Amino acid sequence: MNEISTLTVRAHERIDAGLLPRVPPLRTWGGPGSGLACSLCDQPITSSEPEFELQLEADEPVRFHRECHAIWEYARESV
Repeated sequence: MNEISTLTVRAHERIDAGLLPRVPPLRTWGGPGSGLACSLCDQPITSSEPEFELQLEADEPVRFHRECHAIWEYARESV
């Protein structure tokens, strides 16, 4: 299984478990990585990478690498 397939499976699992949102965010911001962990792949988002931060109704923001954000969007829309 390649990395994209693995992350897609993980996205579905985390959505089903309530660890990632199933609904679209209220707002999405982009900017340089903050060094915090991606909510999908769990790897740090370095300052040399773009970071997507999602504002949801929950208190804790969700952060993604660019590719992880696209994988989450695909997984969210396909459930």
